[in-house]
Amino acid sequence: LGAAVDTVLDRSVILGYTNVGSRLRRLWWPADAPPNAMAGKRVVVTGATAGIGLAMAESFARLGATVHLLGRDDAKTRRCAGEIR
Repeated sequence: LGAAVDTVLDRSVILGYTNVGSRLRRLWWPADAPPNAMAGKRVVVTGATAGIGLAMAESFARLGATVHLLGRDDAKTRRCAGEIR
């Protein structure tokens, strides 16, 4: 049922890409992952000093993963690693 509703929402751009579509999709989205869902996993994140890369690195760390950061600026990368720890 979820896939059918998702297809209908996508085809009607107004419903699919507004708050209406988002609220409807949340009804069948899975719950958030448990705190240690990624324990024992290793993740490499590029662009980890800002924006989406930093947000992903923080999220993976919260989920218990060992996170390896890659960035162009060594000082910034080290600072972000310290903040994530």
